Amino acid sequence: MAGPRRTASGTTETGEDMRAKHYETAEGFNAGAYSVKGWEGVAFWVRGWETEPDEDTEWSGYEVRTGNLVVRMVGDDRDYSVDPDDVTELAPEDYCAECGQVGCRHDGREGGPLMRESDIIFESGSIWVGTAHGAFVVYRAGITHSTPDSSYALTDDGKSIAIARAQYLAKRESAAKGGR
Repeated sequence: MAGPRRTASGTTETGEDMRAKHYETAEGFNAGAYSVKGWEGVAFWVRGWETEPDEDTEWSGYEVRTGNLVVRMVGDDRDYSVDPDDVTELAPEDYCAECGQVGCRHDGREGGPLMRESDIIFESGSIWVGTAHGAFVVYRAGITHSTPDSSYALTDDGKSIAIARAQYLAKRESAAKGGR
């Protein structure tokens, strides 16, 4: 499926502005991340105060502030313009610095849940099951880190389902590599 088509003016067919945002340093916004009204559940970085050209920019080189902030979702590459009153500071332990999800703490930062070898309850190939955040979590090992596939209740049934899922994924992975 193709993404939104851009018109010659830099907007999508629905009028959404896709041009790069201009900004300057936003003093006073020094926290690691923020929540933005209307996008609850996702952490944002404040990039700076949004600026735009005025009638003198061509000869002066200066742009003027719009009064909005330019923000970017943690882990994304697209900037948004928002009202500064809609921005609220997040504590470091309230969001994941990798995926940007509020409430996720799989990034291993200080104070987050550090995985220990004793937390691993099952392993097959690059697929493994560990306990984290009060759940059994199925992970896929990668080159630099493991990523969660799914999570299950911290009960005997949850453990059985997590191990069954891990076995299924490991079998698929082995078959894809030509094994049985």
